[in-house]
Amino acid sequence: MEVLLESNNEEQMEWVRSIQHPIHHYFFEPWKGLFKALGRTRQFQNIQVKQAQDFFQVARKWCKEYNLWSERAVALMFDIRVQNGSIQGYVKAQIFRDFSELPEDLDDDTKEVAKLRIIANRRAEAANPKWIEDVRRRKLCCANGEGIVFGHRYHLESQYGIGLRKWKS
Repeated sequence: MEVLLESNNEEQMEWVRSIQHPIHHYFFEPWKGLFKALGRTRQFQNIQVKQAQDFFQVARKWCKEYNLWSERAVALMFDIRVQNGSIQGYVKAQIFRDFSELPEDLDDDTKEVAKLRIIANRRAEAANPKWIEDVRRRKLCCANGEGIVFGHRYHLESQYGIGLRKWKS
């Protein structure tokens, strides 16, 4: 296992593919049980919390960069960081160009949602073509505060307390 951790990305991915179902992506035993046990340890949970905190800080930084103020904006940016990693430079340029075309007379809430939808759609369009619509549904769920993602209906306010309120910086 130590050798695997020192391997390059392609070798690591080859190993992961060897222990998981090729279509449904669940892990074969004994790995499924071993990963569950690992996830129950305090040490591994601390690693996950630290990573989530780092992702959250990036999401907050992006909100400032894109002049966003809502809890839903932080949720969207966090989701982008987790699922997609980043927003590429050319996508960022498209987003800001789209922002500049928004009507001047929009109220704050309407403008925030419009900007979130622009980000959601532009980030989705930059995804692997195979996954664009899945990414779009997930991102628009954050932008709109509700939606159906992988067959499940979500309402961010009632289920998670994430609304179109100013996030606490």
